[in-house]
Amino acid sequence: MRNRFVFFGVVLLLIINLAGCTTIKILARGNKPLMLNQPNQPYDVISHFSKETGIMFDYTGAPDVSKAIQEGMAGNMDSDAVANIFISVKSTVGDFILNLFTIGLANAYTLQVEGDVIRYKK
Repeated sequence: MRNRFVFFGVVLLLIINLAGCTTIKILARGNKPLMLNQPNQPYDVISHFSKETGIMFDYTGAPDVSKAIQEGMAGNMDSDAVANIFISVKSTVGDFILNLFTIGLANAYTLQVEGDVIRYKK
């Protein structure tokens, strides 16, 4: 009986450990250049955006953040690019429970996308 509890305890710890590991490949595309860093030429920041998106039952491990970036650029059609893009992966309590339920096969996480909509100085 004791061996059974030890076995289930070890399995539970392994599941918790696997559910906490997150490695993803980010996809993004758009009609304006997207830069993780600052551009080499002078620019003005038109606006700063921060969007948080919940992803559930992701089997690919490669979320597309294009929609969040497009929502951040909305209303700034005269912009030239998006720079200083920062993407972070968070795990909420709900994400953790869903990952335990799916045993890590279908991932759940929260993405936070931040960036600056810029216009180059002429």
